[in-house]
Formats: sequence, C-alpha cells, structure tokens
Amino acid sequence: ARITEDAEARILLEASESSYRKGGASASINGESISKEAVMNKLHRLEFPALKTVEKKELRTLYIDADEDHVALQYLEKKGDIRNPRINTVMPWIIYVYEGVEGDEEGRPHLINPKYFGGVYDGQEAGGRLWTEVLEYLDEAYDLDAVERIYINGDGAAWIRTGEKIIPKSKYALDKYHMHKYIIAATSHLEDSAE
Repeated sequence: ARITEDAEARILLEASESSYRKGGASASINGESISKEAVMNKLHRLEFPALKTVEKKELRTLYIDADEDHVALQYLEKKGDIRNPRINTVMPWIIYVYEGVEGDEEGRPHLINPKYFGGVYDGQEAGGRLWTEVLEYLDEAYDLDAVERIYINGDGAAWIRTGEKIIPKSKYALDKYHMHKYIIAATSHLEDSAE
C-alpha cells in the first residue's frame, strides 16, 4: 500500500516522539494503522546529511579512543530465532575523538569536545570505512596542518591499528586499561618470588 506524503510526515513525527506503533496509528484516517515494523523500516531508511563545521579549530594534539563492545542480541537473525543462543552477539566498534580531558568541580574527568563514531561493521574493508569517516570529520573540524600529533588509544586490535594508516600524524598507544591488564598478567608471578 502506498503512503501519502502527509501520512508519512505524521508517522515520522509521532514515531520520533513516542513509539513505532503510535506512529503507525497516527497515519490512519480510515482506521487501518501501519504496522510498527513498517514504521521502523521507514525510519531506518532515512539518511541525514552530516552537519558541517564552519570554522576549523587549530590544536597541536588530538586524541582518539577506539574499542569494541559485546552486545547481546535477543535474536540472531529474526524474531523467534532461538537456536544457538550463545552466538547471539554483535561487536560494535566505537571511536571517539576529543581534544583532551578536564576535571569538573568534584574532580571527575570529562572529555573536551568529544565526537562519537561507531556501528556494527563486517568485512576486511570495514575498518577503513569507519576510519575514513573519522578522517572526514577531522578534516572538517580541525586545521590538520596545525595538528602535530593525533594519538590513537586502543587495545591493539587490527581494525584499530588500521587507523594509524588512514589518520595522518597519528601514533598508536596502548590504552591505560589494557596496559594495566597486561602489566598485571606479566608480573603476577613476581609476588610469589618476593618471599
């Protein structure tokens, strides 16, 4: 069934403020609502142009943290798919660019002007696509000629190390969490020999 432009606008407005189900119901003038799955598909197909930064900042140092997360899925491929529940996970990649860290009144650290990137990526070229998106942002937001060094912090995964090849003036550094983890693993046996 075709949806009029007016109905589509009502769907998107209501779904953005409440739920897919209510969005589908708001488009109906004859009592037949659009399914929440159809509303979800319509929303997920939308593409928004990235906002352009007008003035480029001049900084000497930038920081990029990159990591992956493990997210449990309710279903692997489709609703009701409960076979192999142990592999119902995805690993989204997360990258954030920031200008430094500052403390608030209570001394808690906060990132200065963070910009976040991420998603679920597949394939060998996926890391390159994500890092290219980061590079495009850096080029729009910062005067890269003025930047002396960009530190890429992470656990050393191949997709993270790809950033060093794509981001100019970048240097990989093992992040604090993983460095601490590896130091503990490498030195845990020394406690026994101290006696």
